[in-house]
Amino acid sequence: MKNLIDGLREIMESSMKADQERSDAVEAVKNISEIIEETAGSAETVRDVVEKLLQNVGGLTRTADELGDNMNNLKDGISVFKTE
Repeated sequence: MKNLIDGLREIMESSMKADQERSDAVEAVKNISEIIEETAGSAETVRDVVEKLLQNVGGLTRTADELGDNMNNLKDGISVFKTE
């Protein structure tokens, strides 16, 4: 009878230990999930910033082209004042 009680006690202790390990594993998975969500949010923010930067670069390119055209027009305009 004592062996039966000792066996049941051992089973109960092992079961409790397994349950604690399961709880720890579930908590670890939740933590990993939270980290993944934060990383995804950060990646989305970076993507948005890069899109805005690309738009600004496009605007700067257009402005530089316009300045180049204006400079060429000014160069042509003042060429009439050159003395040779």
